[in-house]
Amino acid sequence: MKIWSSHFDPAAPAAPPVLVPDGFCAAALFLGPLALLRPHGWLAALGTAAVDAVLLLLLRAHPVTWPLLAAFHLLLALFAHDLRRAELRAGGFVSGPAVAGASRDAALLRLLDRAPDMLRAVPRPVAEPSA
Repeated sequence: MKIWSSHFDPAAPAAPPVLVPDGFCAAALFLGPLALLRPHGWLAALGTAAVDAVLLLLLRAHPVTWPLLAAFHLLLALFAHDLRRAELRAGGFVSGPAVAGASRDAALLRLLDRAPDMLRAVPRPVAEPSA
């Protein structure tokens, strides 16, 4: 069973939460930045594509290029979901409770079973302390 973090959009209270799984992202290992091309992942995809391009262009003839690229994709696979969470937070989404589920649908059902009014009452961000 996977652990999923829930994220709510305060600008659209009726919208369902965005669920992001914890753990390794096998798609990012093999597809690299293409695995991040989904809603709320464009900036991370652009950044990682730029790193891929730099590695391929600058180290084109060097024998260490492919091991470096493989290591970068491994790091990307380990942190792809964290990049997506960071981009959601940067987009104004508010983190909700974590929930366990075998799939995204099961996690959403468990989240709504835990708090049926969650779609109507979106958690509000905590106010920043004034300096």
